[in-house]
Amino acid sequence: MRNFRVYGVIFILIAGVIGFNGCKRTINPALTDQFVKAAYDGDLEKVKKLYDEGADINGESKANYDTTALVTAANSGKIEVVKFLLDKGVDVNQKTSGKSTALSGALLGGRTDVVKLLIEKKADVNFDGGYGTPLQRVEGWAKDSPTSTTWPELIEILKKAGAK
Repeated sequence: MRNFRVYGVIFILIAGVIGFNGCKRTINPALTDQFVKAAYDGDLEKVKKLYDEGADINGESKANYDTTALVTAANSGKIEVVKFLLDKGVDVNQKTSGKSTALSGALLGGRTDVVKLLIEKKADVNFDGGYGTPLQRVEGWAKDSPTSTTWPELIEILKKAGAK
């Protein structure tokens, strides 16, 4: 009888740590729009709360231009949210239905710190989603706004990372 109690206590402790469903999260697609909006806003506490409630970390928000939390956080420069999402297992090279990636979002937003982080996490610097490679796109933007200091810096970062 004593062994059953010991095993029962151990089971309860383990279940409390990993959850009764074997570490699988229950996904609630209804939270996707809120989750992506919180990522865009950089509201890390809300992102964590919605994640805990079952938000799909890979889900696309129809209310937010078919983007994902990672792409929108990267575009808006919310580096702490980007780190959280990557730590939770979002693929750094995740593509939206429109073929955007976090790297393309960060580049478009001129977010050098996020670009560096994504490259460090092995973002594909040569992915062409139909609009050219990241380097080709940034070089085009640099021609359109030659007084910007952001574009030359991003070009240098991409080239150092092996972009073509």
